[in-house]
Amino acid sequence: MESVLAFDLGGTKLITGIVTESGEILRHERKLVPTEGGPDQLIELMATEAQSLLKDYPQIKKAAIASAGPLDPAKGVLLDPTNLKTDGKGWGQVQLTELLGQKLNMNIVLENDAAAAVKACHWLGPGQGCQNMMTITLGTGLGVGSICNGRLERSGRGLHPEGGHIVIGAGDETAPCGCGNYGCAEAYLSGLNFCKRFSKEQGIPRIRGEELLKRARENDPVVLKAFEDYSFKMAQAIATYVVLYAPELIVFAGGFSASFEFFAPSVNQHLLKILARRRVGKDLLPKLVLADDYVHMVLLGAAAVALKGPVRQ
Repeated sequence: MESVLAFDLGGTKLITGIVTESGEILRHERKLVPTEGGPDQLIELMATEAQSLLKDYPQIKKAAIASAGPLDPAKGVLLDPTNLKTDGKGWGQVQLTELLGQKLNMNIVLENDAAAAVKACHWLGPGQGCQNMMTITLGTGLGVGSICNGRLERSGRGLHPEGGHIVIGAGDETAPCGCGNYGCAEAYLSGLNFCKRFSKEQGIPRIRGEELLKRARENDPVVLKAFEDYSFKMAQAIATYVVLYAPELIVFAGGFSASFEFFAPSVNQHLLKILARRRVGKDLLPKLVLADDYVHMVLLGAAAVALKGPVRQ
């Protein structure tokens, strides 16, 4: 059975794994993304993690990285990624696959993390057989991957759509986004930014997502109210994605998708109102589901890209 080397590179964490062609994760390691040393330090960590795993799998010759963007998947280049900065300064262009490939002596493919996630969901997740679907990845950022009529959707010039940066709160200076604008969907809905906003509004030290979820499960009214506001903003973002992509199914993945139970029911209720006129003729109300292995869906997507080849269209 063939196996591949896969990376899930986010704004905060790096997961490196060995994955089989059936989607079994044989081994994986999770590390925090180092940013103080810039891209060179990150690439060194990726090489070290990969070499440690490959000692037991010398036969592996295929590898792929699923990364937060912006990025150029065809060229294997990060394009000043939104959530990877050193001392507040962006990294500019990073020749990621070329530099890492030289260290590992392997050809490596790069894909957007949300595109990888939607490919994984279509391969072995809840999107199997679905020709019109999306993934929304929630973590440090917010990523969107879409399959329309059985094909992965790209932007112009071969880039991936940066769906986390649609604006749902124009001019809202309480919602600064890592991209430099205000009011992007990511500024409200990523796990990192939701926690930042909650902490600031409550006048408390920065709270972690795990603590917020713990308080939500204990029916903390302040946290549940914050999730209600989150639900309305998520519905606003999804309404935009619906009129653009018309997905039948939206699958949530990424670490902060653990909060699905606290926002999804209200999102559904808001969408019933927002999309009322989009249900005539063809009913565009999508079904919302949580990926079974939402933590590793991006890693599995990277494996799918390595196994099946990059999407070029």
